[in-house]
Amino acid sequence: MDQKFIELEGRMEQNISDLEDKMNQALAVQDTKENHRMDSMEAQIDARFNAMTKSLETMQKELHG
Repeated sequence: MDQKFIELEGRMEQNISDLEDKMNQALAVQDTKENHRMDSMEAQIDARFNAMTKSLETMQKELHG
């Protein structure tokens, strides 16, 4: 009886360890996706800012030109 309990306990510990590994992998994937999304948003903001800056420079040249 004690041997079966020890085996069952060992399997439970392994299952818990496997679940923790899977959770950590899922969190890493989620973090990567969020980082890519943030990088993409930052690139879009930079592009819009650059376009607005060029537009403003063009308007200033037209006003002062």
